[in-house]
Amino acid sequence: MSDNLNLAERLRPVPRSGLFKQEGYCVWCGSLLKYGDEYYLYYSRWPEEIGFKCWCTDCEIAVARSKDLFGEFTFDRVVLKGEHDGSWDESCVHNPQVLEYKGKFYIFHMGNNGHGNPDIREDWLNYNRRQRVGCAVADHPLGPFRHCSEPVVDISENGIDSLITSNPAAAIAPDGSIHMIYKAVSRPDDTSVPFPHAVICGAATAENPMGPYKKHGKPIMLNPNNRWSVEDPTIWHNGERWYAVVKDFQGYFSGVKPEKGYTLALMTSEDGFDWRPAANPFVSDLTLIWEDGEHELLCNKERPQIFIENGELRALVCACARYPGYGDSFSLRIPIE
Repeated sequence: MSDNLNLAERLRPVPRSGLFKQEGYCVWCGSLLKYGDEYYLYYSRWPEEIGFKCWCTDCEIAVARSKDLFGEFTFDRVVLKGEHDGSWDESCVHNPQVLEYKGKFYIFHMGNNGHGNPDIREDWLNYNRRQRVGCAVADHPLGPFRHCSEPVVDISENGIDSLITSNPAAAIAPDGSIHMIYKAVSRPDDTSVPFPHAVICGAATAENPMGPYKKHGKPIMLNPNNRWSVEDPTIWHNGERWYAVVKDFQGYFSGVKPEKGYTLALMTSEDGFDWRPAANPFVSDLTLIWEDGEHELLCNKERPQIFIENGELRALVCACARYPGYGDSFSLRIPIE
């Protein structure tokens, strides 16, 4: 099976309308869906005045719409938020990834139910360490979306995800099942894992988006030289093999050590569990190239999401920020040739 995808060569300069932000809000993530003659962009948002760190205390998921994939998107509505009803995701929902499956629409997301004052470090960690993977379902892209009563991928007693499950990336496998990669963090005292309390990716599979999910149980895409390997995966199957774009913390997999920050790397796998760098592993650094010729060096370019339309790669969606501390955050749609 050939492995000749070169995303770096196919990424095109971005039109100014490919940037989406919303006044008064921090904007993060970005997952696209085509429905009818419109494109739907699902994204994370929370009040800008409370600061970027409140992504894990006050985030909700909204949707914007446009008839042009790279044109101006307009906010439509909030489709998912914490209900403050004692549920597992009452405080915040974050990291949306939308998936259409057998006529229904699913939003995979992180949720938590922390308590306390997020300005106090211990209280903020109470939110952060309660991250779990959930999935909401609706009959229409605009909802109403129904929360799942329990996380679809919860933590394990021991192992790579004994503290946190988050950042879900799900795709439909050739046999119609669901394959997921997610961010896993173990407890600091968990000696059953190679790098306790580090960000590691795990995998899980299910017959349908709502589960139940069977965990692979082993770390994937592991950097043997560093505790933190990759995060923020997006995955798809091209009919021959699996591909993933990930945030590569040290440039270990992309083979490019950037002068600033990190890189995005392309990974591949035959079975979805045993991953290696693709033949052309480098995808992008933190440079943003505008269609009018301007080059801009960002502070952050994360949460990559591949958008596929009619079997063709059309866009790489990234969450970006211009300034240290995630200042001036936005969602970016980068055209793919």
